[in-house]
Amino acid sequence: MEECAEISDRFHMDIADVRAALDDEESSRINLEDEYTLILVDIPSAEMRNNRHSYTTIPLGILIAEDVVITVCAEETAVLRSFVEQRVRDFSTKKQMRFTYQILYNACMVYQSLLRSIDRKRTEIEERIDQNTEDVDLIDLHELESNLVYFATSLRANGDGKPAVHQWSDCGTRKRG
Repeated sequence: MEECAEISDRFHMDIADVRAALDDEESSRINLEDEYTLILVDIPSAEMRNNRHSYTTIPLGILIAEDVVITVCAEETAVLRSFVEQRVRDFSTKKQMRFTYQILYNACMVYQSLLRSIDRKRTEIEERIDQNTEDVDLIDLHELESNLVYFATSLRANGDGKPAVHQWSDCGTRKRG
């Protein structure tokens, strides 16, 4: 929390906006402030639930000010790890809009990867069920369904911000152009 206060003071950002991504209940949104822009989206995250690998979503905050891009997330995530490990080609934080779009694109790629994994697990369970249905298979299917509900809800909420993304993008073009 001390780090959030330092960022808030240094870059003249509302502390509530800096901390927003640390609250699991925050909904996706874009706030266009005078000194900065907050983009808050849900991203996929792996976790252990009922002794099984499961997936959920967590908020990721992207704060964009005059000469910085700040990301805030409650945990380390595959979405940002690709940038830290320099596995994303041609990324530069100096091109703020491009970098932000690359983060969002990377989040989409992680969603796709996890959805493929869920589909593979579903297929395996269905093949086992054809041979012999066991309680564990039904529990596994229910868990996969829960994962899909988390993803669908988060993706729907992320999609509700499309008009704001275009507004933010237009604003960034006017500032730089």
